Amino acid sequence: MQNGRRRFSFFDFRMLTIRRPSSVVRLPIPTFRNSSTGQAMVEYVIIAGLLMACLGILTVFLVTFKEYGGRILALVSSEYP
Repeated sequence: MQNGRRRFSFFDFRMLTIRRPSSVVRLPIPTFRNSSTGQAMVEYVIIAGLLMACLGILTVFLVTFKEYGGRILALVSSEYP
């Protein structure tokens, strides 16, 4: 601790107590925090990625169908005997 504030960490350390006949040993064990500090940001990034992927797919479809429509118009307007 510095200045009475706790530094941010992804881990909390809980103490494991091992009792022996002659002594007691306390070992720090890292555990994940139960806070949702970065969870909302990760969810927003995932949703933004999915929206960008959908936009990309729709753009490809739009370009493809415009080309196909242009080919059909060219075929209909051509003068076949």
